[in-house]
Amino acid sequence: DRRQMPQRTTHHRGEMSTKSYLTVITLSVTSVIFFTIALSRGLTGHNFWGLKYVHIRSALWGQTKHTKQIIPLDQLKHFTWEELAQFDGSDESLPLYISLMGRVYDVSAGRGWYGPLSTYHYFAGRDATRSFITGCFKPGCPVGWKGLSSKERKELQYWLDFYDNHPSYFLVGSLQEDSIQ
Repeated sequence: DRRQMPQRTTHHRGEMSTKSYLTVITLSVTSVIFFTIALSRGLTGHNFWGLKYVHIRSALWGQTKHTKQIIPLDQLKHFTWEELAQFDGSDESLPLYISLMGRVYDVSAGRGWYGPLSTYHYFAGRDATRSFITGCFKPGCPVGWKGLSSKERKELQYWLDFYDNHPSYFLVGSLQEDSIQ
């Protein structure tokens, strides 16, 4: 009477079980997604190749999109350095402004990015032109836009276009260059 032993499944060298195969595929797809997002972020400054996050966010989570405000040119304010500094987010009742190449933008819709303790708070309430070029985000960095090279101005054009065309940020005035300290 011969008892039959349960048969073992053996894998030959180079073969994978279905579970291992699915794990490898899942890890590969996840790696490709993260690599694509990182590459997109590095090349375009956006996680999804220039798709507007606010559109993706509102489609997925139903959040309302801010309405772009357009202020007539004759109503744009001319700020001094001291006046602009008041709009740094420390007073939540005031809007949040940044300046780039002397153009002052209301970025209140991005308070999570520009407000106190946020990633780009350094830009709030000041002219950030030189910071966009140099990457210097600490007190004592040079300010203003006088003396920029044509290459630096070209690099800044991307950011001017970003703020000019952003669906939630809008131009509110200009910064008087001679008032920059």
